[in-house]
Amino acid sequence: MAFWQENLPFVKGFFDERSQKFFDLMDRAEASITQVNADKIYTSKEFSRIKDNFQNIIKNLERTEVREWLSSTKDLLAEEKKEFSRR
Repeated sequence: MAFWQENLPFVKGFFDERSQKFFDLMDRAEASITQVNADKIYTSKEFSRIKDNFQNIIKNLERTEVREWLSSTKDLLAEEKKEFSRR
């Protein structure tokens, strides 16, 4: 039995957890963009807080190792699924 078949539940669970964190990050980015585009006049302190929050979210999205890991894991799982369904 291949390594991925033996550990598929663990790998899938880990992938699901990481992808859920990525989706949560995207939801926070959308909420932050909504705040920035709101028809409200912010105080300097409020705007600074919103800007800092948005910049922190963007920094997390720019982490290439996270995106590369999600993509490579998805590809590996898809290949294993194809091989498994051929049997």
